[in-house]
Amino acid sequence: MGSTQSIDAFISWSKTMSDDDYRQLVHRGQLNRVGVSKGVGCAKSALLQNPRIKALLEELEDNLRLLGVLPSQTTEASPSNSLPQISDRTLLIHTHDTKRVSELEEEAGQPHEFVFYSL
Repeated sequence: MGSTQSIDAFISWSKTMSDDDYRQLVHRGQLNRVGVSKGVGCAKSALLQNPRIKALLEELEDNLRLLGVLPSQTTEASPSNSLPQISDRTLLIHTHDTKRVSELEEEAGQPHEFVFYSL
């Protein structure tokens, strides 16, 4: 699909979408790029690299924020957001590893020195 065709397809697609349709595409505070590209019928790279489509997409998202379809953008990251997130699975593995080391130490009757990386 050529550049002009992609732009026309994006405009046509955006006119056919309802607020609820857009809500289904929301991911991390913006429209899911893969979902948009599938709806438009163009490659995801066209959304990211074509300056005209990129501008149209940003304008669409800004309008959807004004309508309350998308959450408002945060200008500053809060301190809690700047820290890396630790998944439940990571905590579970760490807890399991710590417990297993304790069990092995009890079986052996003497403590062993293990190095754990802090989470």
